[in-house]
Amino acid sequence: MIPLKLLFYIFVFSDFILKVSPFVPQGRLAHTSIHVGDKIYFFGGVHNSGVTSKEIFYLDVTRPFDTALPPWTELSIISPIPVESAWATVSTNIKNSTIYLIGGIPFKTIIHSYEIETHEWNNLPGITLVGRRNMQAVSNDSGKIYIFGGFVNSPSGLQFTNELTIIDINSLSLSIGSTMGAPLARMLYTATMLPNGIIVYIGGQGTDDADGDPYVDMSQINLYDTKKGAWSLKSK
Repeated sequence: MIPLKLLFYIFVFSDFILKVSPFVPQGRLAHTSIHVGDKIYFFGGVHNSGVTSKEIFYLDVTRPFDTALPPWTELSIISPIPVESAWATVSTNIKNSTIYLIGGIPFKTIIHSYEIETHEWNNLPGITLVGRRNMQAVSNDSGKIYIFGGFVNSPSGLQFTNELTIIDINSLSLSIGSTMGAPLARMLYTATMLPNGIIVYIGGQGTDDADGDPYVDMSQINLYDTKKGAWSLKSK
């Protein structure tokens, strides 16, 4: 027979667990996300209070859920982002076991890696970038991460760039892609890696074109062939 006192503690503890509110992320902007396996992971951002976040959480998309109350799972209580993060980008390795957090505010030059299984944060050794933000990173099936453009903190000051930085995760090396036929310097675009190894860049804001418009014409689709190392332009 269970003692009455033990039953009381079990009841109180169970009642406490049942009343714990589910995690609901604060409103934010400038966060970044990536789909890995059956989950979408979210990193950082700026809350509507103006505070930069160190949060990491995910949404399991394998199960149906009420869109009015998504079943968020917070990972920040286990292992928060080592630094506050906003306007950054993320990528993953070919095994989908590690997520890399790149750039952002403040202008970080070190790439942070997040191990999905162990929830451990580390620095990617031997790789130092020029601090940048507002860019996108994509990866291919050979372990290379491609980071184009963004807003950089260079020795000559803050400016847009059209540099394509390539990081080889296998050899922990860094190289710069071809500039021949490269798009104008820009940030806030979209980058999509296609199955054939071509990266599609659309939109953005940056260097004025011939008409003095800082917004990139959506009909101008820039392509980078990762196998040939060459830029091309596709117009609608």
